[in-house]
Amino acid sequence: MSTMGFSLICVVIAFTALVVWVYWPGNKARFEARGRIPLDEFSEAGTTRKESSNDE
Repeated sequence: MSTMGFSLICVVIAFTALVVWVYWPGNKARFEARGRIPLDEFSEAGTTRKESSNDE
């Protein structure tokens, strides 16, 4: 097997493992909570973007 073929098999296995991990039912709550972080920060601040005062 050539190096290119071995690399392709490694990438396919890694991609498949990543997809399985992301869509595993036990990870759903964690990903949903992390997906809401930006929205929660915006609603707490009362603005559409966190403001930093670097103008001083």
